[in-house]
Amino acid sequence: MPAKDLFHNTVKTALEKDGWTITDEHLFIQGDCYMERLNYKEIVQRILENHAKNRSNSQTEVKLIFDTERDHYQVLNIGWQELTRIFGCIIYVEIKDGKIWIERDGTEIGVANELVEAGVPKQDIVLGFKAPYKRKFTEFAAS
Repeated sequence: MPAKDLFHNTVKTALEKDGWTITDEHLFIQGDCYMERLNYKEIVQRILENHAKNRSNSQTEVKLIFDTERDHYQVLNIGWQELTRIFGCIIYVEIKDGKIWIERDGTEIGVANELVEAGVPKQDIVLGFKAPYKRKFTEFAAS
């Protein structure tokens, strides 16, 4: 049985008795011991910017497209390799209903893994490129 199952309710009850309000918001503790909500927009943009930098030695151009008003984020590969036209989406991410939907991930490391490393809970990451019936078998959110 995982440790959370053993201690979760006891800790929750003790905190509530001490005047804490327990919510389902995803928070993290910074060095000064204050809590702050994760900014998913900033995290997604930083991860995608790093992928664009890592592809800078390519013969084609790497374009970042951020629609922060509608929460759509893309990394595109555009150009020519000799006589072949290249145009493709490397990464496409949306933020919908407080969750990060990865609709396309053409990376080796996996954008979902990078999001988890950045502190995003797995239940807030949806692998949209997987069929809905398969998502429940992953360690991430189904929708």
